[in-house]
Amino acid sequence: MPDINNLLYSSLCTGDQQRIVVTSGQRSFTASQFVAEIDCFTKLLVEHNLKSIALFSDNSAEWIALDLACQKLAITLLPLPQFFSDTQIEHALQVSGIDHVIIAAKGVNRAFMQKFALEAAFGADFRLLSSNNDHAAVANAWPPTTQKITFTSGSTGNPKGVCLSVEQQMTVAQSLVDAIDAMPVRHLCLLPLSTLLENVGGAYAGLLGGGEVLAPPLTDIGMSGSSGVDHQKLLAAISQLQPNSMIILPQLLTLLVAAIEKGWPPPLSLQYIAVGGGMVSPALIKRAISLGLPVHQGYGLSECASVVALNQDSLTKPESVGRPLKHMSVRIENDEIVVSGNTFLG
Repeated sequence: MPDINNLLYSSLCTGDQQRIVVTSGQRSFTASQFVAEIDCFTKLLVEHNLKSIALFSDNSAEWIALDLACQKLAITLLPLPQFFSDTQIEHALQVSGIDHVIIAAKGVNRAFMQKFALEAAFGADFRLLSSNNDHAAVANAWPPTTQKITFTSGSTGNPKGVCLSVEQQMTVAQSLVDAIDAMPVRHLCLLPLSTLLENVGGAYAGLLGGGEVLAPPLTDIGMSGSSGVDHQKLLAAISQLQPNSMIILPQLLTLLVAAIEKGWPPPLSLQYIAVGGGMVSPALIKRAISLGLPVHQGYGLSECASVVALNQDSLTKPESVGRPLKHMSVRIENDEIVVSGNTFLG
């Protein structure tokens, strides 16, 4: 059994090395090429003696490779959603104690970057920024084995940082692989990789299940911010890329259903659409299924490393989020949902 920090990396190193595992834009990577990409980032992380970093970038193959390089070295990674405001980003950086940020080489100029200095190019696609502030005391206060810090949306106040280990993330990914009959899949990332649901449920599960992950820049497929969508661009991208699976928010499901009712033909390749991130009405689920969309509603929490439960029987139980994944335990106490089995470090 490979070391948990290297579980996904090891899975990429075995099997058919010529199969395509990640595609982003016009670039596709075989398993061997993607392992080499991870190794390049691993070398850069060691050369710069980085112990923790934040990542601010659009979706890309390089995003995933850098993420897995951090896992390989047990480096703490803070993914920063591009839809966060500068105030939210500054809050996340301050409370997490991370003073190095990796941004896309062609990244936008955001106000929070003014507090950082350009330290070096970080491969061809990224740049490394550093802060003069010493946040070592904050970083040393993280719970042991913290490898990823994911921030909640901040919809009810300042975003809160959730500390997770590699093992917790991989446990969810493996449970999803075991639960979903459609694996392996050609999975299209429609949500930012900086969101835990797409990061773990999309990229990790897709790769761990032996599939291919499509990670085009969100700007190329009509997605912007947390909810901005160019409808025609998105529908065209789905038709062109012919994915087997996607993870979508309820708003996107509403969009897809309306598009089909207006004549858009969804690709026949679609086998599994997970919908989460908010409550979905049973009526919408029924409409989607009647139109041929293989929709499965799920429930999850950042504090549980994302997915907790997933409905595999949407046809007869459209109101349900399904059974808990095999590693989770859910019970009701005093009219509250109590979840245990894979809870956050702190």
